[in-house]
Amino acid sequence: MRHLIDLFWNLVIVALTVVACYLCYMRGYFDRYLSRRPEPIVLAAPSAPTVKSDASRAGSVSAQPVSPEAAPTATPEATPTPEAPIDLATIDPHNLPLQVKLCRPTAFPIMVNGQRVGSTTSPAGMMFRLVGVQGDRVEVRVGEGTQLIPADATDVISRVRALRQYVGNARPTPTALPPWATPAGAR
Repeated sequence: MRHLIDLFWNLVIVALTVVACYLCYMRGYFDRYLSRRPEPIVLAAPSAPTVKSDASRAGSVSAQPVSPEAAPTATPEATPTPEAPIDLATIDPHNLPLQVKLCRPTAFPIMVNGQRVGSTTSPAGMMFRLVGVQGDRVEVRVGEGTQLIPADATDVISRVRALRQYVGNARPTPTALPPWATPAGAR
């Protein structure tokens, strides 16, 4: 009988854990872990290489002057090609960044019971969780709700470009499935 009581309480604990996880999932607590790619890691540009003379490699501390003729000449840099504009509506939602930063101060309405009771202005540099994209506007989480703001008021375009550069635009090429992996009805 004692085993049945222990089994009952173990099942109760498992059921409560499942319910708690489901409620957390429904409130969106796990969204940052599910179906999104991590933010890209932006590395700083490498510094200019330093030139060491044979004497400095040998361990001596004497510096040798460099003649102006030996100084490297600056090569003209290639003009960067303009990047194609990004249409946010065509981007897969899984390829969007998790959060965006405001580029300029933006006003948000204050809602109570579905009624607008005022507004507040968020300063530039404030981070918001990105919920989705609708046309040329982005939907961000503000408090318990969401708000649509113009995409050009955020850094979403630069984050998408950085994400594309980080991940690359390579798509996997479709290959034929081996016979053992082909469904029976498709043979």
